[in-house]
Amino acid sequence: MNPASRELIFNPDPNLPKMAQDINDWLAAGIEMVWIPIIERGPGPRSAVAVQEGIATLDGPFVIVDAWDFYCLPIGVKGWLIPAHQDDTDVICVRTEGGEVAFGPVIQPITEQRLTYRSCSEAEILGF
Repeated sequence: MNPASRELIFNPDPNLPKMAQDINDWLAAGIEMVWIPIIERGPGPRSAVAVQEGIATLDGPFVIVDAWDFYCLPIGVKGWLIPAHQDDTDVICVRTEGGEVAFGPVIQPITEQRLTYRSCSEAEILGF
């Protein structure tokens, strides 16, 4: 692992949002992360089959030990980013078709509650 490679992508910047600072800190400290894909189920009777097919095509979860590892993630698939020293996270990331890696939270659209990897399902939040 080459620490300089992390510095090339994640330059320290005190004005970064907290989520970006956390990811920088994890990389700088050499903390491994695991990326766990999120398979989203859409409406319709075939959606469960589509989820199973989607799971079968992924090679994840992926271990992230260096910033360059983000570029091994499948394009367009969101996933939870969990640092090895924690048992939960509210950070997801996705590698875009343009080659960028985007980070963000998952917000339940009706309740506007911020979800985590260990959160209850949306159905439970909405009372179904």
